[in-house]
Amino acid sequence: MGHSDFDPIDTGPAWNVGRKLGAKRPLKPKEIWAVRFMLDHDRRTRDRALFDLAIDSKLRGCDLVKIKIGDLGSGLIDQSQKMTVAAMQMADMKVWAHLS
Repeated sequence: MGHSDFDPIDTGPAWNVGRKLGAKRPLKPKEIWAVRFMLDHDRRTRDRALFDLAIDSKLRGCDLVKIKIGDLGSGLIDQSQKMTVAAMQMADMKVWAHLS
């Protein structure tokens, strides 16, 4: 039998050789403020609001992108997304403050 272009070929080491695995360290306050400054400087209001919501609520990125503005005000976010009603109300106020 012949060789196909679609056959897997061992081309070298895996892409993650030598990289750290597992959870990443949390951002330092100085790094958080650097990101906030960069987003403000570039006038990326939506990204700044999402970044603040992620930091305040400790949501994962995949959970954060599923949230709709209507969900924040109505409290429709379930407990599996780690937010309490009080945190949602605070996040909602921050989102609207950044959007206005």
